[in-house]
Amino acid sequence: MGRIWRVILDGNLSGYYNMACDEALLNLYSQKRIPVLRIYGWSQPSVSLGYFQRVEEVLNLREIEKENISIVRRITGGGAILHHQEITYSLILSREDLSLPFSVKQSYSILTSFIVEFYRSIGLKPSFAYQVSSPTKKFDNFCFSSWEYFDIVIKGKKIGGNAQKRRKDLIFQHGSIPLKVNFPLIKRLFKNIPQDIQEKTQGLSYFLHHLNIFELREKLISSFKNTFKITLYRDKLSTQEEEEVEALLNLKYTCESWNFNRNEKTSLVK
Repeated sequence: MGRIWRVILDGNLSGYYNMACDEALLNLYSQKRIPVLRIYGWSQPSVSLGYFQRVEEVLNLREIEKENISIVRRITGGGAILHHQEITYSLILSREDLSLPFSVKQSYSILTSFIVEFYRSIGLKPSFAYQVSSPTKKFDNFCFSSWEYFDIVIKGKKIGGNAQKRRKDLIFQHGSIPLKVNFPLIKRLFKNIPQDIQEKTQGLSYFLHHLNIFELREKLISSFKNTFKITLYRDKLSTQEEEEVEALLNLKYTCESWNFNRNEKTSLVK
């Protein structure tokens, strides 16, 4: 531990840009090998699909079109998420940056520990799902409606979701911290949503009366720094990273071939 990290604090951006930016940072990590914490939001309601999901099995496309919802596919697996009123984070690092174990499961518990610390810092009492119940074995279309081992639970309700991808010794992880969950919209957009979805998951507004997104973002940064005992410096994308984002947007993330069919036109790793 004790490594120096970049922190990139972005505003509310499109789903296409957010996924392109995350992958650009992963693609170019090896050049400087400086790990990154990125925090960002969403400019409009957007659905992110897990890497392996089929659009027609997950979404009611008529409702998606009616509500003008954008669809973007992630490079991570798991269930789909409706993003909007939330704080989203991503991590780009190598295993050695935090002396992480080879086990994906063990590294996942370590990496999500800063989110647990974040919830504690705002007066909540979070637990991992396995500590309070037997996680569900059934995979649901919608990420928030099923519990996995290291999902975070507050007062019996799952809050947010996290997913990880590896490229040899590199780790990419991102996650959603919802401020509010729009259950009526979710029920219209997604297929096979459990009737008791509101009993399974909630956003921060369910637990806290006052939410200041700027304060919450700063507390998330502080929790990360304190949990991993690292040094952070504020940064922005380099010119090369901006160019990689633009290439990924044009060749991948704004393309129906990727978002609907998981087909990539070209390899963009430099």
